[in-house]
Amino acid sequence: MSQAPLQEAGLDVDVVRLRPSDNGAAHHDAALFQDPRVNSGGLASGTIIHPEPHRGVYRSDAGINVPEAVELWKLLHLDHAKMVVQSNGQYKGQRVAVTHEALERHLAGEVTLAFTVLHYKLALYAVIDVDARFPELLPIVRAGALKVGGDDLLAAIFCTNGSDLGRAKVIVNFTQPVAAHDARKLVQHLCRRVRASEPAQDLQRSELSVYPHERSGGLVRILGRNVGRSGSIETAFSLDGEPGLSHVRPLIRAKLAEIVASLSDNLAPWAKRRIETPWLRTEGTARHFGHMVALAREAIRIYGRRRGFHYYDQWLEKVRAASPELSLRSYKTNDSRNVIDHSRNGAWDYACKRPTSWDPLELQVRKGIPRGAVRAYNLLVAFVRRNGLRPNCFGIDYERSGVLFDTSKSTAHRWVQCAAKAGVVVIHDRGRRHTKGVPGKCVRLGLVCRGQTPDQVRAIRTNPSGPQEALIA
Repeated sequence: MSQAPLQEAGLDVDVVRLRPSDNGAAHHDAALFQDPRVNSGGLASGTIIHPEPHRGVYRSDAGINVPEAVELWKLLHLDHAKMVVQSNGQYKGQRVAVTHEALERHLAGEVTLAFTVLHYKLALYAVIDVDARFPELLPIVRAGALKVGGDDLLAAIFCTNGSDLGRAKVIVNFTQPVAAHDARKLVQHLCRRVRASEPAQDLQRSELSVYPHERSGGLVRILGRNVGRSGSIETAFSLDGEPGLSHVRPLIRAKLAEIVASLSDNLAPWAKRRIETPWLRTEGTARHFGHMVALAREAIRIYGRRRGFHYYDQWLEKVRAASPELSLRSYKTNDSRNVIDHSRNGAWDYACKRPTSWDPLELQVRKGIPRGAVRAYNLLVAFVRRNGLRPNCFGIDYERSGVLFDTSKSTAHRWVQCAAKAGVVVIHDRGRRHTKGVPGKCVRLGLVCRGQTPDQVRAIRTNPSGPQEALIA
């Protein structure tokens, strides 16, 4: 792996000369928009002496790799963000809209700004803030990103060196603002991987943090220079040490949702109950075989066929330990064999041939079924399969539907309504908005599968008793 240009890249600033200025000037927002080459009074961070700017971004002869403002503006979606000027090492001033002029001066080191991470409930970007030992942690961050999201996530990340040696930030970029809980879950998972590593064992809790925060999202300074710590101008680089931002390929929302879904323990609640609840001899061999097929399908869904059998085998051994009655003779045939032993491979083979107990409709765009309804139905089918949900009754809000469909919430709502009108989706519950003192409730939908009618799907809503594991024929 190439050595990342950490603090050393930001120390080569001998050509750039800073003059101290009046600390009180930082309190005037108007000072952000003055031409620094005309007003030598400057801001709290001082006035920086540069040669002629290139395309509106101030650069020094020392060759510091400072990204252009337009580049960073697009990556961080700063048109939706607010900024706060650093004063006495803190960011407690008024939050105002970010401007190109202010961003240019921030990158040049003339003023220190922090940016909001959230725009309402959407994350503009996500950050892991490392305050110590980053050179040792960089390979761990890279390995974690590659393991979690492959080359897509690796290409969506750039790093910045910090104000002190050992400090750095890891920034994940998205093609558009994304659901805040998805962005938070991604960086929290990466942070846990880093914290579990050997070099991070001595880190204090405050030395490794993530953004967006749970409620407000927080403020983050990215690039520029930290005047409060007398830092130098910071630089951007990839996890492989490539300088600049040219490598960055932001993550699309659908890919983020896919990554986040893979991070959680995807074993469905019904499967956990089936493994932990004792199986009774009175239930009969046919029903037990149905349970085994359902568990085999769940293993295939989560781990695939190659790895799935190992977990399926483990689950059945847990069932055996929790179900002493299975060692008794069959009440009907007096068979002494344990169904877990003589049907284990047969149930697995059946599940491999038919990975689900249901088949979706094969829809085509035609009169009465618009294109949006077909797309919504097919993507909901993929969502249900990926998460191991019951197709006839599952919950999903329109924000997540928008991410799934790669559309806005209003378009997702319209497509679902069209699908319901076409009779391929049933809306069991239209949900409820969150109000003060009353929690919100997500929409409950049902997919009309092959051989079913909308009325049959509505009837299933009244009997939500786990997966249709008995329907294996």
